[in-house]
Amino acid sequence: MIRHITFQKGRTLLLAGFFLVIPLVTLASFDGPFPTISAINLKATVQIGGQPVKSPALVGANSNFTINWTAVDGARCVSNWSDSSLPAKGSSAGSITTSRSFVITCYAPGAAQTARLQVNVGTTDLLVSSFSASGLKVSRKKGFYVAGPFILKASVRNAGKLGTSLPVRVRFEESQNGTTGWVASGESVISRVNGNGTVQIEPLSRVGNAGVDTRYYRVCVDTERKVDESNETNNCSKSIGPYSFIAPTS
Repeated sequence: MIRHITFQKGRTLLLAGFFLVIPLVTLASFDGPFPTISAINLKATVQIGGQPVKSPALVGANSNFTINWTAVDGARCVSNWSDSSLPAKGSSAGSITTSRSFVITCYAPGAAQTARLQVNVGTTDLLVSSFSASGLKVSRKKGFYVAGPFILKASVRNAGKLGTSLPVRVRFEESQNGTTGWVASGESVISRVNGNGTVQIEPLSRVGNAGVDTRYYRVCVDTERKVDESNETNNCSKSIGPYSFIAPTS
C-alpha cells in the first residue's frame, strides 16, 4: 500500500506502510566563537552567628542563618529558594521552621556546577542530670547530721541536639519543706551546653548549722528563661533532704 504524505513547503514523500517524520531545519548564522570556561568553582556554606558550619547545619526554629556562595566571575546562578536569577557571588539570610535542603546551580558557557546544603531544625532541652550532697557526717542521733561543711554537686545535660548559644544561669536553692519557699543559696553560669552534652556545675560549699530548721536542697538551670527549649518544665532537679544538723559530740 502506497501513501502520499505532504510535508512543509509542499514536498511530498511516498512511504511504504509507515510514516517518516523529518524535522524542519532552519538556517542560522553562528557568531563567535565566544570564550568558554572549564570550571565554575562553586563554593556554598551555611553561617550561623557569623561563623561557618558544616553541612548538615543545625539551627533553631525561626532562628536566622545565612547561605553564602561564590562562583567564577561571569557565572549566573539559580536556586530552590529564590525565584530570581542570582549573581556569581552573594548571600541569602532567613529562617526556617522545618528541616530542608538548599540547592544552588551556577553556570557559564562551557560548564555548570551544583551545590546542596542541608539545614536541619533542632531543639534544646536542658535538665539537671545529677545532684547530690557530699561530705556530710551522719550523727549518732537518727535523722541528723553533724554540723559542719559539706558540698552540693550537680551536672546539667542537654537532651536536645541543638546547643545553647547564650550563657546559662544555674541556681542552687533551699527550702524548709522541700515544696515551697525556695530561696537562692548560690549561683553559677555555664557558657555553653552542646547538643547531647553534659556540663559539670561548679560545686557549692555549704555549712550545716546546729539548731537551724531542717533544709531541703535543689538546683535549677536556665533560671532566667533565656533559652528556648522543647520542654520548659524539667529545669529543676528533684529535692534532696531533709537535712537536720546537731553539734558534734566529743
